[in-house]
Amino acid sequence: MEFSRAMIISVSNALDAGVSVIVLSINGYISDNFGIGSAWIFLATLAIVLFGISYLLNRKAVRVNGG
Repeated sequence: MEFSRAMIISVSNALDAGVSVIVLSINGYISDNFGIGSAWIFLATLAIVLFGISYLLNRKAVRVNGG
């Protein structure tokens, strides 16, 4: 049981680090070419859109599963 939990946490941390590298690279590219304000606005808008999509999908899943 402990091995499974440790493995899940390890994989989760690795995925978090990978996503951070990708997002920070995008942030750097947009900042260099369009300015830091544009980069922050773009990434904030992207985060809000992704949050909205995940919220709607989760709400639909909960409704279907009777939660």
